[in-house]
Amino acid sequence: VDAAVSDVATGGGWTEGGQSGIYRVVVRSGGRRDLRSDVVLQWLRWDDRQEQPIEVTSVPIRELTRGGIIVTASRIDEEDGRTVIKLPIANAVTGATGEARIWPAAIGRYRARLKWAGQDE
Repeated sequence: VDAAVSDVATGGGWTEGGQSGIYRVVVRSGGRRDLRSDVVLQWLRWDDRQEQPIEVTSVPIRELTRGGIIVTASRIDEEDGRTVIKLPIANAVTGATGEARIWPAAIGRYRARLKWAGQDE
């Protein structure tokens, strides 16, 4: 296991182009000197010939690549019939907390929103 991986969540479901599968979000810590988290969203598909799902594609969540944003956990839920990934976040410099929400879309695409505590909608 990659020692930098700090959290993994798997869930939800997708269907596109005759394929179907699940989502996985992988959070890697930047380390002691690089105060940030790298978050990757993966589309996985099932193959009848294999026990484990196969990775279709992975995309970095660019909104979380700025230095100082740390992801403290991850969870995949369903809201209003859609998969949503919820990531509690913290700013390592200011201490501000918040939540990132990621809505997977077509393979390799997503929509993201970061909301900091005290920020109006």
